[in-house]
Amino acid sequence: MRNRNRTTTQLIRQCWDLLRENTEWMKIPLFSSVGVLIVTIIFGILAIPIYAMTSGNNQNSSSVQTVAGAILLFLFYFVTYGIVIYSETALVSVVLMKLRGQQNPKAADGYAVANKHMGAILGFAALSATVGVIARAITESGRNSKNFVILILASLLASVLQGAWTLMTMMVTPVIATENLGTIPAISRSWALFKQTWGEQVMGRLGLGFLGCLLTLGAMVPGLLILGLGFAISSPVTSIVGFGVLVIGIAVVSLLTNAAISVFKAVLYHYATEGNTGGLLDEAQVKAAFQPA
Repeated sequence: MRNRNRTTTQLIRQCWDLLRENTEWMKIPLFSSVGVLIVTIIFGILAIPIYAMTSGNNQNSSSVQTVAGAILLFLFYFVTYGIVIYSETALVSVVLMKLRGQQNPKAADGYAVANKHMGAILGFAALSATVGVIARAITESGRNSKNFVILILASLLASVLQGAWTLMTMMVTPVIATENLGTIPAISRSWALFKQTWGEQVMGRLGLGFLGCLLTLGAMVPGLLILGLGFAISSPVTSIVGFGVLVIGIAVVSLLTNAAISVFKAVLYHYATEGNTGGLLDEAQVKAAFQPA
């Protein structure tokens, strides 16, 4: 197990190197981040009048607010998941093109592939949004129960539901990009591939997540120092600058980590289905990662 963990860590590092060598690909996750930010702002603005119109002390107002909130939450999840899945499909596509020998694939090439599979992407986004809303409803029911035990159980159930969905659908985007399958068959195929490569996927996600946490903490330090200085000297301008640096640092790390995860998915998928690394990664290390622990 220790050797497998070490091998997976080395593969993650190679994925980072591949991403650094092809910086043009970063346009794709950048588009995704900007799109999600815009959608979040729009839905945040929409939520204010909807809440105001449905607020009240009677039971009918509470029911209307619950239904309106659920619909708005589903639409928010659907649009944001749609953007993220569309962008990930595009990035996975260009990585697979590179692995298969295509010279200098561009972001536009990835978007062209994603456009061809828009139906499967939107279907996957709708299912992901549904799971998200159900998990949120379970969590909220636990909070509203005013019972600590029920609150803990509801939170655990929601986490298990989301975690299971994440594992089951971890390879959906490369499947959509290459196998021309609909949403449900793509999820089924993703589950089959996950069972084949579960160790690498889990360790890869954990490794990238841990690295992302460390980088996020490092990126937060300058912003927090400037923000603290602003409070210390009672300077609103300095505080605003510090907050801006803090947000930008977190956003950049999130952008890079999500891009690296997409590259890692593409590499695993390619090796699992083709049996080679396209000459871009260390063949021996990838082969070792797929050996029984």
